[in-house]
Amino acid sequence: MNLSFRKKVTKPPLVEVRDLTFGYDRKLIIDHINFQINSGDFVGVIGGNGTGKSTLLKLLIGLLEPDSGEILLAGAPLQERRVRIGYVSQKIGTFHGGFPATVEEIVVAGLYSDIGLFRRPKAEHWTQVEDALAKVDMSAYRKRSIHELSGGQQQRVFIARAIASQASLLVLDEPTSGVDPKVEGELYTLLSKLNKDMQLTIVLVSHDINVVTARANRLFCFGFKDFFEHDLCEDQDGNFFRRLYGHDIMAHIHFGGRCMINKVCEEESQKNLSCCVGVEESNCDSNYIEPDCSAEKGKFSD
Repeated sequence: MNLSFRKKVTKPPLVEVRDLTFGYDRKLIIDHINFQINSGDFVGVIGGNGTGKSTLLKLLIGLLEPDSGEILLAGAPLQERRVRIGYVSQKIGTFHGGFPATVEEIVVAGLYSDIGLFRRPKAEHWTQVEDALAKVDMSAYRKRSIHELSGGQQQRVFIARAIASQASLLVLDEPTSGVDPKVEGELYTLLSKLNKDMQLTIVLVSHDINVVTARANRLFCFGFKDFFEHDLCEDQDGNFFRRLYGHDIMAHIHFGGRCMINKVCEEESQKNLSCCVGVEESNCDSNYIEPDCSAEKGKFSD
């Protein structure tokens, strides 16, 4: 009797970064960092200004080339483009009246690698566009010019473009910059839904620690001298936060068990920095979404 044993094949991570280094004009920004991103992850990227958050995204999508190290997508070098990546910049909401493209034209443009140069989209391509716009609740705007939309609506259009192109990885650089809190909350809710319903892998740069800890399952933390990569809800001491942000961070629970992290207000004049100690729940962060962590934990890692 012949017996054959099939060797178990281990699927490579969607993204793997090995010993990555990059700098501008001899100033080192990213210093020999290593991490992996698995399919279906929602990764929040946080840290102070100038610590390398946006630079990392540009390296991941190929806009910048590393000084050393390598980036692998599904086990292959970044240059082979085995994984489709959608990118949403914080500068999207700058279209003016001279830019004539409609919403559906913006979305279908993401399909031209499939359509072919100088060819017209087929019915199947327009179906992909319709489905993608429906997923971001923008179907009613498909014939509108992109410059007529609000910043939040424009962000949704470019998310739809990534969905239509069947991107496996969606990279967003502070997508809620310049939008009001209501629109911000709606956009983050949309990202969470796409992550859970479509298993869309998301890498999100944000200054809003509360949103990141509520939505993401993993954190990449850029400090002024350190890079930290860990799962959510790992406890860290005060020294961790001090190294990361250059000032004290405190964690506390709002009424109802909602976890939150804020910068310590040292002066009365700093109360506009979302420091909510000792205030009524109704006056503090009304759009905050309760995280998955247990209330007993009482704090997040950053």
